[in-house]
Amino acid sequence: FKHAEYEGNNWVVAYSEGDAQVAYDDLMNAEPCIYLTSDGVYVSTRYKRVLCRGLSSPVKTLKDLEKVVEELPPQLRSVSFAGNEPPSITDYNIFLAGSFAATLLSALPPTIGHVDATSTGDIYDYFEARKSAKLLEEAHSLIATMLADEAKKVQPLVIASSMKDAATARANSLMKRAFVHESKKAFIAKVQRDGEVELNIIRGDLTEMGDFSELAGGIVFELFYRMDLSVF
Repeated sequence: FKHAEYEGNNWVVAYSEGDAQVAYDDLMNAEPCIYLTSDGVYVSTRYKRVLCRGLSSPVKTLKDLEKVVEELPPQLRSVSFAGNEPPSITDYNIFLAGSFAATLLSALPPTIGHVDATSTGDIYDYFEARKSAKLLEEAHSLIATMLADEAKKVQPLVIASSMKDAATARANSLMKRAFVHESKKAFIAKVQRDGEVELNIIRGDLTEMGDFSELAGGIVFELFYRMDLSVF
């Protein structure tokens, strides 16, 4: 709704119940993405967006796109309420949004994506899918490391067994980082509350995530040092 005391383009938006927590988490904690439309470059979360650079015309060739991306770092702006924290470009957080030439889309490298959408909600959903795909790759890499250690009869540094082991590692300050499926809500809430573990949340259909689902049950974590958790 638009508040009577506000002028111009200022709006007041109210959220209730579960939507309020989702909105708060986005406004205060969400990782921003970087996307190019036909008229500009934006840094955005689901509910926050800032224009970093205007474009006089849509990018049409890969060469033009590479030039824009190369010039971007000093132009990127922060959407943080807590300070000036402009994002850095990664291999999953930058992409095109909307309609672009087919020749450009077919030439995109894996590090630059494309979503045929214009709403910030759909755009952020795409970003989360790209991020989860990247995190899933890292989780599978950790699982491969664990299996290699087990084959050599070495106590693994990586654990992918049960939520019980995860709770034990966290309670004893042994957990360095964790990759966990979004369905593990209670564990995620505890780790976020404590803030002591690097937490990576993977979203999507767990049944389609290969070893992360079948061997790890939706959680894999790395310890600070090799330890048999059964002694606790």
